[in-house]
Amino acid sequence: MPMRYGYDFNPLQVRSDHTSYASIIDMDMKRLATNFVSGILVPTLTYTLLERLTEHVIVALGGTVAVVVLALWIPSITTGLRSLDRLIERLRAQRRGRYIDDMCDFLNAYLHILTKYPPAILPENLSRCVHAHLAVFTHTFRSLQGRRTQSYATSYDMIRVLRFCHQDFEGWRLAACETWWLAFLSELLDIPDNPMQRALQLGLDRAAAHVWQYHLEIAARRFDRAFEQALAQHPVLQYIRACEALRQRVIAILQLDTVPGQAQLQTTLQQHPAFESEYDAHELIALLRHDVVADAVRSYLADSPPSTSIPVTSSPPA
Repeated sequence: MPMRYGYDFNPLQVRSDHTSYASIIDMDMKRLATNFVSGILVPTLTYTLLERLTEHVIVALGGTVAVVVLALWIPSITTGLRSLDRLIERLRAQRRGRYIDDMCDFLNAYLHILTKYPPAILPENLSRCVHAHLAVFTHTFRSLQGRRTQSYATSYDMIRVLRFCHQDFEGWRLAACETWWLAFLSELLDIPDNPMQRALQLGLDRAAAHVWQYHLEIAARRFDRAFEQALAQHPVLQYIRACEALRQRVIAILQLDTVPGQAQLQTTLQQHPAFESEYDAHELIALLRHDVVADAVRSYLADSPPSTSIPVTSSPPA
């Protein structure tokens, strides 16, 4: 066979070599595919699958554990919440109780000074102030205490006896107490010529007790001075004090109980000529039914008079 391309050409050998190369390539591709599948794809899919399964398992386990824990702890949690509610309610009740205590302490101390002396014997400006207070407190007591206020003849008698207490605010919430307190003290602050104005402002600002008590004591001393001055200037008392026989008789009568003493005093004064024409003792006799006035008059008359002559007096203060 002739030679082509400078070597012996054998077609069968060429075909055989071509088949061999194809087989090698095919084997390499299979090997690459196998390596890809076994080395990359399978591990990746396996990892992804396990990761997903692990997440679901963890979530499932976590949910199961949470359900079990809650099932075990729900009674304890419920009991704890109930205890917390009771504690909060108890703290609210204690705060409300302290607030009402502070209100009652302030108002009762205020009333003690306001009603110490009947307004009829005080100077005109203080008398108007007391009467304005009586109107406010009378309305308040009637709204808070109802029927208990119906057994008193006058507003002064009622306010002199009644006092604020916890029962007046029973069932009130703290917010309602605060609203009432602000409105009530604001109404009292509007009363003119009030010696206790500063104490009211301190009470409205929720100042400490010893602070407003100090200013109430200052106001009380002003009422005391006004009362003592009114006694010293009262024309009937001046006349009685200057007449020794009448003074001793009145002092003896004032040692008796109120009702018999008033009757005897009225009879004694009516029998005296000066009270038939110049002096009217009815106002004084009405004031003597108050113990504080009777005690003060008795002490005033028991002191030695400055002179034995009957002084010339002016008209009694309004």
